[in-house]
Amino acid sequence: MFVFLFGLSSRIPPGRVLYEKHCTSCHYPGNTLRPPAPPLEEYRTTVDYVLKVMREGVPGSCMPQFDSLNERERLAIARFVADMNRGVKVDTPPDLVRRGSLIYYDVCAPCHGDDGSGKSFGDDVPPPPDFRYFNPLPDRTLRVLNEGVPGTAMYSFRDLLSPEDKRAVAIYILTLFKGR
Repeated sequence: MFVFLFGLSSRIPPGRVLYEKHCTSCHYPGNTLRPPAPPLEEYRTTVDYVLKVMREGVPGSCMPQFDSLNERERLAIARFVADMNRGVKVDTPPDLVRRGSLIYYDVCAPCHGDDGSGKSFGDDVPPPPDFRYFNPLPDRTLRVLNEGVPGTAMYSFRDLLSPEDKRAVAIYILTLFKGR
């Protein structure tokens, strides 16, 4: 019996085990933290970006520096998180991207930056996400546009943008991603 269980557990990727142990207590849909920890399965990201966040934490949020983990453990988690949505493909029709870009530059860029870096808003705490390396999937973007993000400067655009405009912005934000 021990051999059977040991063999089974050795097939679970170490990054998943570490992620479940250290990350899922905060990063799940509907968490009540203020600001909420983003549900990572709703984003595309890169290994380097996850490592940066784990090393530095996020000012003004519950995301600490993960000094208790060694570099090998952080790297295993970062690879697991980056692989969650690596293969997700979303159709980005050029007409919708164009429409979304116009709305983004008018409505979103003042805080999120023309390039999506989140650096144009100043010292907002917590800072806006860097869409170039932490990129929400469209359903997540639509939820944020409709509900805002409690505990941050991101307010609801539910009554300010039409559903079609919000969808166009969600599709445009996908094009800002610089990850592989």
